[in-house]
Amino acid sequence: MDVLKPVDDVQIILSPEQLTSPREDLKIVGTFNPGVTTIEEEGLEKTLLMVRIAVQKKTEKPGKISAPYFIVKNEDSSPFNITFDENDQSNLKKVNKKDIQLADGRWRLRHTSYQIVCVIDKKGKMERISEPIFYPQYEHERFGVEDCRITRMDEEIRFNGESYKYIITYVPPHRETRVGTAFALTNDFRKFKRIKPSPEDTPRTIITEKDISFFPRKIKMVDIDGKQISKFAALSRPSSFRTISSPDMTFRYSTKLLEWGPDYSLVESVNGGASGPGPAPVFLDEECLWLVGYHTIEETPEGPVYRANLIGLDEEKPWEVRYRSVPFIQPNEHNRKDKAYVPNVFYIMGLELKHGGDLIEIIGGENDESISRRIYNRKDLVGFLTSQ
Repeated sequence: MDVLKPVDDVQIILSPEQLTSPREDLKIVGTFNPGVTTIEEEGLEKTLLMVRIAVQKKTEKPGKISAPYFIVKNEDSSPFNITFDENDQSNLKKVNKKDIQLADGRWRLRHTSYQIVCVIDKKGKMERISEPIFYPQYEHERFGVEDCRITRMDEEIRFNGESYKYIITYVPPHRETRVGTAFALTNDFRKFKRIKPSPEDTPRTIITEKDISFFPRKIKMVDIDGKQISKFAALSRPSSFRTISSPDMTFRYSTKLLEWGPDYSLVESVNGGASGPGPAPVFLDEECLWLVGYHTIEETPEGPVYRANLIGLDEEKPWEVRYRSVPFIQPNEHNRKDKAYVPNVFYIMGLELKHGGDLIEIIGGENDESISRRIYNRKDLVGFLTSQ
């Protein structure tokens, strides 16, 4: 199968004009890159999204460019409070739509991000939208919380004497603690428990890699002593020196979430680009493989282009790639190209089995501005992957 087409037209299910800014001096520039999972309410199957909301200053003072950040108290009771560093435009090396380069060479985003929770029905209709519900409260999150990925675990996670159904990974882009990934746990998407290295410590970035997605169950591995043990497993995109190698997508495992073993390369980036995982892997029982959606980035003269691809991983050895697809979702397959915050981006974030497993729902961010939804026949999608 050369071309994979969704059952219906592409839906835009959320965009900035559907929301009200949290403050009069802020404007919403993007509603995108949601963490996705399937829930059940009153006997009905629905899709829950943790949506990244990007905001920036609504009006700049003459000669000034603002870089927003959250005031944090390093405690769970930190209020939702955004302020700004105001920079003299004459002192900046570069001023772009999305970011600025300071005189010392460092970069700052012109926006900051927080999360809301949305729920859509089986037809993609928006049923409810929350207020800001997951936002920076600790130092490592000061400059925003980005790109949540949600995994519902087959076996609940025990942490500090409590049990949790869901693990959430998210990216805090801190200028001092570096860009990395932090973890949080929840049962209801109303209250969240951030994971910290020890009871005496504060929550912080757990691993200095991006785009981490957990497998929904532990994977059996053979440890250094030759014993078989079940471990947490995840996909990630390690940071790399681009002069040596591009950021690739890898498989990693962990016994206690905080200590991570060596990685296994799954997808090698080409042409100076990068690749990284999207949503949590989905196990296909009939095919006995893990279905994984990921993004590739191609560097072009006009700028980077993000597309969606698929791989199929072995059930028992998910560090082995059995199938690999060409890109199947391109950016701008909708009518909002002229509203792009960052152009030419489709960022796959949701891959859910629906209708008893016969359909596959794919949700992603469009141009760092809005969220799209596509529905595929499972047989068509699997056939597309396995025929290549």
